[in-house]
Amino acid sequence: MGKLDPRPGTSIPPPYSTTIGCLQLSRNDHLRLINLPPDLIQVARHTIVETWPKGIQKEGDFEGCAWEFKLKGNPWLAQGDEAIPARRLLKSLIQAFERTGWGVYTACGLSKEPGDKDTIFFHQTGVPRSRPFCSISFNKGDRLRLIDAVSPDVSRAFESVAQTWFLGTKPPSSNPFSRSSAAKDDPGCLEVKLGGTPWYASDGIEVVQARVLCCRLLEAMQSVGLELVVSVDMSTGGSGMDLCTWFLAPTLA
Repeated sequence: MGKLDPRPGTSIPPPYSTTIGCLQLSRNDHLRLINLPPDLIQVARHTIVETWPKGIQKEGDFEGCAWEFKLKGNPWLAQGDEAIPARRLLKSLIQAFERTGWGVYTACGLSKEPGDKDTIFFHQTGVPRSRPFCSISFNKGDRLRLIDAVSPDVSRAFESVAQTWFLGTKPPSSNPFSRSSAAKDDPGCLEVKLGGTPWYASDGIEVVQARVLCCRLLEAMQSVGLELVVSVDMSTGGSGMDLCTWFLAPTLA
Protein backbone atom coordinates (compact mmCIF):
# COMPACT_ATOMS: atom_id res chain seq x y z
CA MET A 1 0.00 0.00 0.00
CA GLY A 2 1.28 3.45 -0.86
CA LYS A 3 2.07 6.32 1.45
CA LEU A 4 0.43 9.70 1.19
CA ASP A 5 2.71 12.38 -0.27
CA PRO A 6 1.72 15.48 1.73
CA ARG A 7 1.72 18.92 0.19
CA PRO A 8 4.50 21.30 1.31
CA GLY A 9 3.79 22.73 4.72
CA THR A 10 1.39 19.98 5.71
CA SER A 11 1.81 16.76 7.63
CA ILE A 12 -0.04 13.49 7.74
CA PRO A 13 -2.43 13.48 10.71
CA PRO A 14 -1.82 10.78 13.30
CA PRO A 15 -4.07 7.74 12.91
CA TYR A 16 -5.71 8.40 16.26
CA SER A 17 -5.91 11.89 17.71
CA THR A 18 -9.50 12.53 18.76
CA THR A 19 -12.50 10.83 20.33
CA ILE A 20 -14.18 10.52 16.92
CA GLY A 21 -13.33 7.90 14.30
CA CYS A 22 -15.06 6.09 11.49
CA LEU A 23 -15.51 2.94 9.44
CA GLN A 24 -15.52 3.42 5.68
CA LEU A 25 -17.16 0.77 3.51
CA SER A 26 -15.21 0.96 0.27
CA ARG A 27 -15.58 -0.70 -3.14
CA ASN A 28 -17.26 -4.09 -2.83
CA ASP A 29 -14.86 -5.66 -0.36
CA HIS A 30 -12.79 -3.09 1.57
CA LEU A 31 -13.24 -1.90 5.14
CA ARG A 32 -11.17 1.04 6.46
CA LEU A 33 -10.71 2.11 10.06
CA ILE A 34 -9.95 5.82 10.15
CA ASN A 35 -8.85 7.81 13.21
CA LEU A 36 -9.55 4.85 15.49
CA PRO A 37 -7.16 3.48 18.15
CA PRO A 38 -4.97 0.44 17.47
CA ASP A 39 -6.94 -1.77 19.87
CA LEU A 40 -10.00 -1.39 17.63
CA ILE A 41 -8.01 -2.80 14.72
CA GLN A 42 -7.59 -5.94 16.80
CA VAL A 43 -11.30 -5.92 17.66
CA ALA A 44 -12.24 -5.51 14.01
CA ARG A 45 -9.89 -8.28 12.89
CA HIS A 46 -11.29 -10.73 15.45
CA THR A 47 -14.88 -9.80 14.58
CA ILE A 48 -14.32 -10.25 10.85
CA VAL A 49 -12.70 -13.65 11.36
CA GLU A 50 -15.54 -14.75 13.64
CA THR A 51 -18.49 -13.47 11.60
CA TRP A 52 -17.52 -13.17 7.91
CA PRO A 53 -17.53 -16.71 6.47
CA LYS A 54 -15.07 -15.96 3.66
CA GLY A 55 -12.49 -14.28 5.86
CA ILE A 56 -9.80 -11.67 5.21
CA GLN A 57 -7.78 -11.63 1.99
CA LYS A 58 -5.22 -9.09 3.20
CA GLU A 59 -4.83 -6.07 5.46
CA GLY A 60 -2.43 -3.23 6.03
CA ASP A 61 -1.73 0.46 6.39
CA PHE A 62 -3.59 2.66 3.91
CA GLU A 63 -1.93 5.91 2.85
CA GLY A 64 -0.39 6.40 6.29
CA CYS A 65 -3.64 7.45 7.94
CA ALA A 66 -5.98 4.43 8.02
CA TRP A 67 -6.00 0.65 8.39
CA GLU A 68 -7.62 -1.31 5.59
CA PHE A 69 -9.01 -4.83 5.43
CA LYS A 70 -9.66 -6.42 2.06
CA LEU A 71 -12.25 -9.12 2.58
CA LYS A 72 -12.73 -12.22 0.51
CA GLY A 73 -15.95 -12.15 -1.48
CA ASN A 74 -18.06 -9.03 -2.03
CA PRO A 75 -19.78 -8.10 1.22
CA TRP A 76 -20.78 -4.61 0.09
CA LEU A 77 -22.57 -5.95 -2.96
CA ALA A 78 -24.63 -7.76 -0.30
CA GLN A 79 -26.36 -9.96 -2.84
CA GLY A 80 -27.34 -13.63 -2.90
CA ASP A 81 -25.72 -15.77 -0.23
CA GLU A 82 -23.60 -12.82 0.96
CA ALA A 83 -26.55 -10.52 1.74
CA ILE A 84 -27.32 -11.78 5.23
CA PRO A 85 -23.71 -12.46 6.36
CA ALA A 86 -22.72 -8.93 5.26
CA ARG A 87 -25.36 -7.37 7.50
CA ARG A 88 -24.42 -9.72 10.30
CA LEU A 89 -20.79 -8.64 9.92
CA LEU A 90 -21.60 -4.95 10.21
CA LYS A 91 -23.96 -5.60 13.12
CA SER A 92 -21.21 -7.52 14.90
CA LEU A 93 -18.65 -4.74 14.32
CA ILE A 94 -21.00 -2.12 15.79
CA GLN A 95 -21.73 -4.39 18.73
CA ALA A 96 -18.04 -5.14 19.33
CA PHE A 97 -17.07 -1.46 19.19
CA GLU A 98 -19.75 -0.66 21.77
CA ARG A 99 -18.23 -3.24 24.10
CA THR A 100 -14.95 -1.30 24.00
CA GLY A 101 -16.63 2.04 24.74
CA TRP A 102 -17.03 3.30 21.16
CA GLY A 103 -20.66 3.96 20.24
CA VAL A 104 -22.22 4.90 16.93
CA TYR A 105 -22.42 8.66 16.39
CA THR A 106 -23.97 8.83 12.91
CA ALA A 107 -23.70 7.45 9.38
CA CYS A 108 -23.73 9.36 6.13
CA GLY A 109 -22.67 9.26 2.49
CA LEU A 110 -19.63 11.37 1.65
CA SER A 111 -19.18 10.69 -2.05
CA LYS A 112 -21.19 11.18 -5.22
CA GLU A 113 -19.45 8.24 -6.88
CA PRO A 114 -21.82 5.55 -8.21
CA GLY A 115 -22.13 2.69 -5.77
CA ASP A 116 -20.99 4.81 -2.82
CA LYS A 117 -21.69 3.41 0.64
CA ASP A 118 -22.08 5.20 3.96
CA THR A 119 -19.29 6.00 6.38
CA ILE A 120 -20.14 5.12 9.98
CA PHE A 121 -18.85 7.51 12.65
CA PHE A 122 -18.12 6.38 16.20
CA HIS A 123 -17.44 8.41 19.33
CA GLN A 124 -15.62 7.36 22.45
CA THR A 125 -18.26 7.13 25.18
CA GLY A 126 -15.96 5.84 27.89
CA VAL A 127 -18.73 3.42 28.89
CA PRO A 128 -18.36 -0.13 27.55
CA ARG A 129 -21.78 -1.58 26.79
CA SER A 130 -22.87 -5.09 25.96
CA ARG A 131 -26.23 -5.45 24.25
CA PRO A 132 -27.47 -7.62 21.38
CA PHE A 133 -28.16 -6.09 17.98
CA CYS A 134 -30.49 -7.09 15.18
CA SER A 135 -31.14 -5.59 11.75
CA ILE A 136 -33.99 -4.92 9.36
CA SER A 137 -33.13 -4.78 5.69
CA PHE A 138 -35.14 -3.70 2.66
CA ASN A 139 -34.39 -6.01 -0.24
CA LYS A 140 -35.16 -6.29 -3.94
CA GLY A 141 -38.32 -4.31 -4.69
CA ASP A 142 -40.63 -6.02 -2.22
CA ARG A 143 -38.82 -7.81 0.62
CA LEU A 144 -38.41 -7.11 4.31
CA ARG A 145 -35.90 -9.11 6.34
CA LEU A 146 -35.44 -9.30 10.08
CA ILE A 147 -31.99 -10.68 10.89
CA ASP A 148 -31.05 -12.00 14.34
CA ALA A 149 -34.13 -10.91 16.28
CA VAL A 150 -33.09 -10.36 19.88
CA SER A 151 -36.30 -11.92 21.26
CA PRO A 152 -39.50 -13.69 20.12
CA ASP A 153 -41.38 -10.45 20.85
CA VAL A 154 -39.32 -8.69 18.19
CA SER A 155 -40.19 -11.35 15.61
CA ARG A 156 -43.88 -11.15 16.48
CA ALA A 157 -43.85 -7.35 16.24
CA PHE A 158 -42.15 -7.53 12.84
CA GLU A 159 -44.72 -10.01 11.50
CA SER A 160 -47.62 -8.02 12.93
CA VAL A 161 -46.53 -4.84 11.15
CA ALA A 162 -45.90 -6.63 7.85
CA GLN A 163 -49.47 -7.93 7.95
CA THR A 164 -50.75 -4.33 7.86
CA TRP A 165 -49.28 -3.69 4.39
CA PHE A 166 -52.17 -2.39 2.30
CA LEU A 167 -51.42 -4.67 -0.67
CA GLY A 168 -50.96 -7.71 1.54
CA THR A 169 -48.28 -10.33 1.15
CA LYS A 170 -47.78 -12.69 -1.75
CA PRO A 171 -46.39 -16.12 -2.71
CA PRO A 172 -44.13 -18.06 -3.34
CA SER A 173 -44.92 -19.83 -0.08
CA SER A 174 -48.29 -20.28 1.56
CA ASN A 175 -46.66 -18.74 4.62
CA PRO A 176 -45.26 -15.34 3.60
CA PHE A 177 -43.13 -15.28 6.74
CA SER A 178 -40.45 -17.71 5.70
CA ARG A 179 -36.76 -18.32 6.09
CA SER A 180 -34.91 -16.16 3.62
CA SER A 181 -34.33 -17.61 0.16
CA ALA A 182 -30.85 -16.09 0.32
CA ALA A 183 -29.89 -18.36 3.21
CA LYS A 184 -32.43 -21.15 3.55
CA ASP A 185 -30.41 -22.85 6.26
CA ASP A 186 -29.98 -19.65 8.28
CA PRO A 187 -32.30 -19.80 11.31
CA GLY A 188 -31.62 -16.16 12.12
CA CYS A 189 -33.39 -14.55 9.16
CA LEU A 190 -37.12 -13.99 8.77
CA GLU A 191 -38.29 -12.67 5.39
CA VAL A 192 -41.63 -11.37 4.17
CA LYS A 193 -42.53 -10.72 0.53
CA LEU A 194 -44.87 -7.75 0.21
CA GLY A 195 -47.49 -7.17 -2.45
CA GLY A 196 -46.52 -4.62 -5.09
CA THR A 197 -43.05 -3.11 -5.27
CA PRO A 198 -42.83 -0.68 -2.33
CA TRP A 199 -39.08 -0.07 -2.63
CA TYR A 200 -39.33 0.83 -6.33
CA ALA A 201 -42.36 3.11 -5.93
CA SER A 202 -41.72 6.77 -6.71
CA ASP A 203 -45.20 8.29 -6.77
CA GLY A 204 -48.77 7.70 -5.72
CA ILE A 205 -50.25 5.77 -2.83
CA GLU A 206 -47.63 3.02 -2.75
CA VAL A 207 -44.76 5.41 -2.06
CA VAL A 208 -46.72 6.96 0.83
CA GLN A 209 -47.82 3.61 2.23
CA ALA A 210 -44.23 2.33 2.14
CA ARG A 211 -43.29 5.14 4.49
CA VAL A 212 -46.31 4.49 6.68
CA LEU A 213 -45.11 0.90 6.95
CA CYS A 214 -41.66 2.09 8.03
CA CYS A 215 -43.22 4.35 10.68
CA ARG A 216 -45.16 1.37 12.00
CA LEU A 217 -42.04 -0.77 12.03
CA LEU A 218 -40.12 1.78 14.09
CA GLU A 219 -43.05 2.20 16.47
CA ALA A 220 -43.38 -1.57 16.86
CA MET A 221 -39.68 -1.99 17.57
CA GLN A 222 -39.90 0.78 20.14
CA SER A 223 -42.86 -0.98 21.78
CA VAL A 224 -40.76 -4.11 22.37
CA GLY A 225 -37.87 -2.16 23.83
CA LEU A 226 -35.63 -1.54 20.82
CA GLU A 227 -34.15 1.68 19.50
CA LEU A 228 -32.81 2.46 16.05
CA VAL A 229 -29.07 2.86 16.60
CA VAL A 230 -28.14 3.68 13.01
CA SER A 231 -29.39 3.37 9.44
CA VAL A 232 -26.63 2.49 6.98
CA ASP A 233 -26.48 2.44 3.19
CA MET A 234 -24.08 -0.49 3.16
CA SER A 235 -24.45 -2.09 -0.24
CA THR A 236 -24.18 -1.32 -3.93
CA GLY A 237 -27.22 -3.49 -4.57
CA GLY A 238 -28.35 -5.03 -7.81
CA SER A 239 -27.83 -2.59 -10.70
CA GLY A 240 -26.80 0.02 -8.15
CA MET A 241 -30.29 0.04 -6.61
CA ASP A 242 -29.29 -0.09 -2.97
CA LEU A 243 -31.33 0.49 0.16
CA CYS A 244 -30.44 1.18 3.76
CA THR A 245 -30.26 -1.37 6.56
CA TRP A 246 -31.49 -0.52 10.05
CA PHE A 247 -29.47 -1.66 13.06
CA LEU A 248 -31.40 -1.87 16.31
CA ALA A 249 -30.64 -2.77 19.92
CA PRO A 250 -32.36 -2.67 23.32
CA THR A 251 -32.90 0.93 24.39
CA LEU A 252 -30.25 2.25 26.75
CA ALA A 253 -31.53 3.31 30.15
